[in-house]
Amino acid sequence: MLLLALIESQCDLNALIFRIIGIKMWIWEQDEWPNFAWDKSRIVPKLRDVRLHQGGLLGKMLCQTKNYKQSMLDTLLANIVH
Repeated sequence: MLLLALIESQCDLNALIFRIIGIKMWIWEQDEWPNFAWDKSRIVPKLRDVRLHQGGLLGKMLCQTKNYKQSMLDTLLANIVH
């Protein structure tokens, strides 16, 4: 409960600091909202890279067994043997 209160107070403090120094914290506070413009040549390669990594992560997740304790034990034993 105390940790949650500290986190909330830190978020409030950050929002206050941003307002004082004139930084807009939320996307809907931006002057261009919701009519943003972007450079497609800069974004497409980054999106392609993210999508590639997302597919790799999804593949790894789908290969995981349902029994996580057994998987951890197998990994520990494999590390000991090698």
